[in-house]
Amino acid sequence: AYYKHGIAGDDDLVIENGTIVISSKEHGIKVNDTLEISGGDISVTSKEGKGLKSDKEIVISGGKLNLNSLTNEGVESEGSIVITGGELDIKSMGNGINSAKSDDPEAIYDIRISGGKINVESGENGIDSYGNIIVSGGEIYLGIPTSADKAPVDCKGKFDVTGGKIFLGGTEITDANLLTVPS
Repeated sequence: AYYKHGIAGDDDLVIENGTIVISSKEHGIKVNDTLEISGGDISVTSKEGKGLKSDKEIVISGGKLNLNSLTNEGVESEGSIVITGGELDIKSMGNGINSAKSDDPEAIYDIRISGGKINVESGENGIDSYGNIIVSGGEIYLGIPTSADKAPVDCKGKFDVTGGKIFLGGTEITDANLLTVPS
């Protein structure tokens, strides 16, 4: 049944293993602090919210995540997002992975990807950061956004690629500038 958030936490939430299947009206997993995922098989379908939502930070180091947001972002943090491992399959009508601005003046909005395999099909930007996007490893597969005014990658800071592989529509991209539009 679709009702409110699938899993909600006032503090940090750590997922280390197990099988989790969520069908939610709002956010699939919503935490007020840090969300850490190091293992498990997680499947989320969200009708009106985000697949994963944190008010502080999201750290993914392992696990298999299948996130389907029917009207919103796949993964959103009002702080940083760090991905060092795992497999993420994200389908969203909004941004695929989004580091959004918050009211916290000390928040860091970087998205850092150093490992894992990430597949994003989004209606808006595939990866969108209010800060920097730093890619040093992993494999990232981006679809072409369905909104004409959006780009596979969008950030207010710098987009720095020092490692890993990035594919757009199945073709490996070696010039990161081809993925962005000026903010």
